[in-house]
Amino acid sequence: MSVHNQHRLFFGIEIPLPAKQAIETCLRTFPQPLHRRIPAEQWHITIFFLGECPDIRGYASRMRAPIPQAYLPTVQITHLGLGLRPNQVWAYVSPSPLLDAIRAGILARLKKMRFPSTRLRQSQSFVPHIHVADVPPGKNPSLAPDSLVQTVFPLKEVVLFESKKTETGLAYTPELRIPLIP
Repeated sequence: MSVHNQHRLFFGIEIPLPAKQAIETCLRTFPQPLHRRIPAEQWHITIFFLGECPDIRGYASRMRAPIPQAYLPTVQITHLGLGLRPNQVWAYVSPSPLLDAIRAGILARLKKMRFPSTRLRQSQSFVPHIHVADVPPGKNPSLAPDSLVQTVFPLKEVVLFESKKTETGLAYTPELRIPLIP
């Protein structure tokens, strides 16, 4: 972690290489001109954004505890389309009760350990997606059709990332991993 007191943290899901390749293939034929592609190594699905937090070392062992599952869940990426944020292109992930349950379980765990994040008391909408590109600002891309992706991957763990600003943009560093065990 950085040497500063505060760390910008979020829980997310890493995207495996075959899913990245499927998204890349679809991006090459996306019907809207792209202003900027997000590098594939930055792709992730945000489960919950914690924001600025103190050092997590005192919480790490309790955070790492496995999340029990009835079976190994899967994540389904369905299509590329314009995101809910202006000028963004998202790879949409099929919403599922399992993703909601994993998210709720992590939040309950953090609240139980009294993790110091003001974001835990705030409601955050959850639309599972991957921000993969941006369209040019000022254009009206509202009529751009979606592009079918359809790829599935097993969800084996949730990752706590630290987000750091660099000269080239944001960098996401995995800080700890929470395994999902059937």
